[in-house]
Amino acid sequence: MTGPYDSNYPGSNDPYGQQYPGGPTGGYPGGFDNGYNGYNGGPYGMSQPGYGAGQFSPDAPQPTLAEAANNQIDIGDSFTQAWRGFIATWVPWVLSALLFFAAAVIVSLVVLIPLLAAALADPDGSGGVSVGIFAGVGVIGFIAMLVLAVYAVVWQLNCWRNALRVVRGESITFGDFFRLNGLGWPIVAELVVTALCYVGLLLFVVPGLIIAFILMFVVPAMFILRDASIGNSFSLSWRVVSTQFGAAVLIFLVTWLLNFVGGLVVIGALVTTPLMYLMITHALQRAIGGPLVQRA
Repeated sequence: MTGPYDSNYPGSNDPYGQQYPGGPTGGYPGGFDNGYNGYNGGPYGMSQPGYGAGQFSPDAPQPTLAEAANNQIDIGDSFTQAWRGFIATWVPWVLSALLFFAAAVIVSLVVLIPLLAAALADPDGSGGVSVGIFAGVGVIGFIAMLVLAVYAVVWQLNCWRNALRVVRGESITFGDFFRLNGLGWPIVAELVVTALCYVGLLLFVVPGLIIAFILMFVVPAMFILRDASIGNSFSLSWRVVSTQFGAAVLIFLVTWLLNFVGGLVVIGALVTTPLMYLMITHALQRAIGGPLVQRA
């Protein structure tokens, strides 16, 4: 499987090994200022000689698990920066979300309309034609749902990857939401987290919510850590949740509320869904002392 990094990040496919003389673990030439806006303790600061306040070298690498700091999360700042990041890049976010939701609606209609027609034509279920329709729709529906599920995973993982790029101040395009390279291990992480949450939900719901909370940062960590692996991502999520419990609870509740509000009005999800990805990613990036751009 390929790793979560590609040519956009230094040291990718090396693996994570391209060296930058001068900084910690081979940092950017000249080293980094670790004291920008209170992000102390991280190996990579927010400002670099030759760049303005709140900026950094575009080659600034992501920290490894060992290099990750334990900075305090600021809920208000993460929400504000998530909103500003969305405003700055809303077109690809909204267009990709529209396509995803449209695909979900189309698949639902492909499955439901023939079933509804068969039920109306043969309400007592005694006709052989309706049985054949149900059987045919069952096969087509299964294939369609499987394709939609794969599409959903690819889109969601690219949302995490693009959220990192946005909080770093990089630009994104519509096509960035459909890239397949670098999704091997993140897909495994996504499946493991989903399976654990599903099992927890079967155990009277509450265990599933607890598991979802503890593992909230696992999948984004697969793109954020330079030495991303399943084990390192689980370790980082537990570290952040356990050391910043109060802030993590607030992030969990706020992002859940965003999803709930967005779900009430379908068009609202076009805004609340990107905000969720951006807020969680910004909070994690800030916690570990990774490069951030502060948008005014």
